[in-house]
Amino acid sequence: MGYAHHVDRNRAFSKNEWKAIQKAFMKLIDHMPPRTDTAGGYHAEDPLIIDDGDGNPPKVDGDEIRFNGADGASRMDLSCEPFRMTREGQNDPASVKTDRKPYDLMVCAVLLVTEKVAPDAVDVTSDGDRNGLEWQAARDFVGRVLTDDDLTPGPEGENMESWLQRKQAEYASVAF
Repeated sequence: MGYAHHVDRNRAFSKNEWKAIQKAFMKLIDHMPPRTDTAGGYHAEDPLIIDDGDGNPPKVDGDEIRFNGADGASRMDLSCEPFRMTREGQNDPASVKTDRKPYDLMVCAVLLVTEKVAPDAVDVTSDGDRNGLEWQAARDFVGRVLTDDDLTPGPEGENMESWLQRKQAEYASVAF
């Protein structure tokens, strides 16, 4: 049977919601821990490695986010079903089975982000207790890495280039 998460899509994401989800996911990738005790810690000693399912970096573009657990150089069996989400939501799988493997952390994290950015767009359920230990690592990870600003869609109509220029100007004005 396996351990899985289930997503019902209620509507497409707006362009700015999708940009916020993508940016948050990319930031989470940049801060991904080497190991995780997600989903009850069944694979706590195994490395957390993700790819696009074909040995390439996770896919994050204007249309799609797609990743799976990667087996890495050790050739451990750390993959299961690929996670795939699109902006429009057509043909997205209704569930993803992770079998509690380390990449479950990233699946839960992107689902938490999606619920925060566009709460009326998705309904998420899980074989695990969403308020319990099985999702605790993902809640902690998202809370540690992302700020409220990371989870707030930009104003409608603002294109990605102008948003990036604005953000770069904001960062340039901050003294580190």
